[in-house]
Amino acid sequence: MTLDSRRRLKSSLALGAVLALGAGALLAGCPDPAGDYDAFVKRTPVADASVVDAAPSSIFDVSGRFLLGISTPISPDTPLLFISNQTLTPIGDGTATLELRVQALRTTDLTPLDTVYVATGTVSATGQFSLPAGSQNPAHGAPGHVHADPEPVLIIAVPGEANPISGGDITADLRLDGTLISADRMCGTIVGRLLAPFMGDLTGSKWGGIRVPAGAVGAALPAPVVDCPAQQMDAGVPDSGVADADTD
Repeated sequence: MTLDSRRRLKSSLALGAVLALGAGALLAGCPDPAGDYDAFVKRTPVADASVVDAAPSSIFDVSGRFLLGISTPISPDTPLLFISNQTLTPIGDGTATLELRVQALRTTDLTPLDTVYVATGTVSATGQFSLPAGSQNPAHGAPGHVHADPEPVLIIAVPGEANPISGGDITADLRLDGTLISADRMCGTIVGRLLAPFMGDLTGSKWGGIRVPAGAVGAALPAPVVDCPAQQMDAGVPDSGVADADTD
């Protein structure tokens, strides 16, 4: 083979090698839409569109029997105690109505007195409420009367046998502002004032409710809890001022 023949052969082999490498590179870099999509589907979780996750509700079902304690600045560690039979009814708009039927407890044996005070209100989607709301009794100033001038309050009369502070009869108009903490707890603050035996502001008073175990009565009732958890200290409806009593 001549020198020129050998040179032409080497050039042909080199060109063939370059073409082969180029073809391989083109094949390796060729896009594969179907393969890429399959790989994406395997890497990406499939979204479940069958259920829409809603924000968790703070309206706990506090229906049932609760022990309520009201602590006043006069004697913070000596709360007045009440039994509250409660009904929470959900409403279609995401809120609920709450009704409390409350009876004061005797200090001697923690049994309920006959008088029942009824307070109702609306619980917001965040679990906050104000009780009572609206007017239930047309008699101005009568125990059990709810009025709304300018704020809804409940006038209650607690006889001395249910007053652990002084043992004397007391009358007060008040409103409970609070928050549902769980299905077994609720708490908040009080708006209102003492009407008898003397006039006094109830600002600084607080209240709490704890579920009563089935069958628990008298001395078997749980200890009252009037303090809110630390993260709930500002719970309840903002205070718009101390309510004025009816002048009728």
